[in-house]
Amino acid sequence: MSDLSLKAGIPGGSRQNALRHSFISYRMAETGDIARTAFEPGNSPKMIFHH
Repeated sequence: MSDLSLKAGIPGGSRQNALRHSFISYRMAETGDIARTAFEPGNSPKMIFHH
């Protein structure tokens, strides 16, 4: 767990969003459509590229 996660009080640290990030990565690979992939989990394409 990172120090930032501890300071923020986030249980599980960086692992908390691991499933979400994995879904988005696999979905992007499957569809090749950034707009569609971003829409499904409620993100923006900019946020997906950020992570």
